[in-house]
Amino acid sequence: MQAGIQKLREAMAEAGCETLGEYLCWRHARGLTLKLKNEGLYAHRLMVEDEFDRIWQVQEAAHPVLRSAHEGEPWRQVLHRYVFHQRPLRSPAPMVGHCELEPTLPRSPKAQPVFQEFRILRTLNDLAWSDGSPLTESQRAYVEALLRDPAKLNRDGTISFDRVYRELRARNTMHPDGLALNLDAGPRRHLMGDRTRKTMSGLELLDVWDALDEHAQIQVINLLAEMGSPEVFEDPDWAKNLRTPTGKPRRLRPEAVAFIDRMAAHPRFGRLAAMGFDPGRAAYSVKAMKRMIPLMRQVLKENEAKDRLYPGWRRVRGEERELKDALPPHPA
Repeated sequence: MQAGIQKLREAMAEAGCETLGEYLCWRHARGLTLKLKNEGLYAHRLMVEDEFDRIWQVQEAAHPVLRSAHEGEPWRQVLHRYVFHQRPLRSPAPMVGHCELEPTLPRSPKAQPVFQEFRILRTLNDLAWSDGSPLTESQRAYVEALLRDPAKLNRDGTISFDRVYRELRARNTMHPDGLALNLDAGPRRHLMGDRTRKTMSGLELLDVWDALDEHAQIQVINLLAEMGSPEVFEDPDWAKNLRTPTGKPRRLRPEAVAFIDRMAAHPRFGRLAAMGFDPGRAAYSVKAMKRMIPLMRQVLKENEAKDRLYPGWRRVRGEERELKDALPPHPA
C-alpha cells in the first residue's frame, strides 16, 4: 500500500497537481478512471485532510460565518470530526460460533491452511477404488500432492477425476484394472484441493505466503475473515486502529501486516470468497484440527480421530445411544 501511495504522489507531481482533488479533476478531464485502486494508486488519509484544509481556507474567506462556533466548538473542528473521525476497529471474533470439540475456541475460517490440510486428509481417507480396495501408499501420496499443487488445480481449486487418472497413469500408479475411484460417482466430477494455496498463487503471492511462519499465516487469514470489508485495509493506519474486544490495541505481527498491505495493493483484492478463498467457517477450531491431523495421517476417519481425542463428543452432541443385545419386540 505504501508503494501505491508513493506512486500516486509521483503521478500527481507529473501531472502538475498539488492536491488530490486537482488530480482527480485532471484525470476526469482526460477520460481516465477515478477508481485509483484499479491503477495501483492509493490516497493517504493525509492527502484528503490536506484537501479539506485548503477548501476550508478558501470558503472561510468567502463566508465569515464559518469562523463561528457550534455549541462552543468551532465549525471547522465540528466538520473535521464528522468527516475524519475513526472509531477504533474492533474484531467481530466474539460473535463467531464456538468449536464443538474445543468449546472455548472459535471455529476456524475455512481459508486457514490447517482446514485445507484437514479437508484433503478427510478426502484421502474416504477415497478407495470402486471395488473397495484402498489406495496404495504411493497412490495416496501422489493424489495428496495433486491436491496441494496450485499448478495442477483448476482456478476454483478443484481437480477433475479425469486429470487424476491421467496423472496416475503417467506415474504408472493407476489401478491395474483401470478402475474408477469410489467418489467418482454422481454429479460431482472433481476433488477439492488446497484453495488457499491456489488463490495465493493466482495473486502472485505464493512464495511470500510460503515464507511466512504458521502463526503469521493464521493471523493473516483471521484478520481477512474477521474484518469482512476489504475497505478496512485501504487505510494505511488500519493496523494501528485495530482493537481487541476489551478495547486494547491489538498486537499484530509486522510480517502479517506487511503481507496484508501487499495483498491490498493487488487489483483483485476483496472479500475472501471474491478472491477465490473458501468462505465461511469450519466446524472446528485450529487447535482441534491440528490435534486430529496426525491421526488422520494414520488413515483414521474424522469421527475415529474425534473418538480417540475427544471421547465425550458424541454425548455432547446427543449422538450417544445405549446398545442393546436384541431388537425390541415387534408391536402387536
